[in-house]
Amino acid sequence: MHLRIHSFSRATLLGLAAGLAVSGCGKSDQEQMDGIRDESAVLQGTTQRLERQQALLRDIFQRTEPGIWRIRWEGDGATQPRLILAKKLNHEEATPMSLARELDRDFPPGIEYVGVKDATVYLRIRDAEKLTQRSGSFGAATYLADATFTMTSLEGIDRIHLDFPEGDHASPGFYSRASFLEYLRVLQ
Repeated sequence: MHLRIHSFSRATLLGLAAGLAVSGCGKSDQEQMDGIRDESAVLQGTTQRLERQQALLRDIFQRTEPGIWRIRWEGDGATQPRLILAKKLNHEEATPMSLARELDRDFPPGIEYVGVKDATVYLRIRDAEKLTQRSGSFGAATYLADATFTMTSLEGIDRIHLDFPEGDHASPGFYSRASFLEYLRVLQ
């Protein structure tokens, strides 16, 4: 899947801001310049945010080396998500079963491989209460995202299906990389 996000150059955005600011009739030159500076700062901030989102979208949909993937939060107040390949596996080692074993070792709730059908890996969570009741919404989303990104790193796998009893912080069902766009703050 290839995503192309069109971005405006800073010059284009600044020109737009200047045009909008200059069009204000009856303002002094100083007020117009202050308005241009303010709008320029806002547009620069927006441009930087869009550039970060574009880079994250590339990571989400184009990084598919087989292995164990993790979401890590960085920055002030842990607001910047990053997708990290924690353990790379060669293509021969990377199977749904082997990845499920790796995930089972690392994740407290425990995960079992069930099977593959129609580009979907079916998995079962053994201790769902840990995931759904004791990990909080953020912890559960991180766990689900890590499992999803790990399994969809395999060629021909587009999503996973997790089977477990529903709880306060997580629900069973189908998950793909696109399921986590809001969690990763791409949609903000």
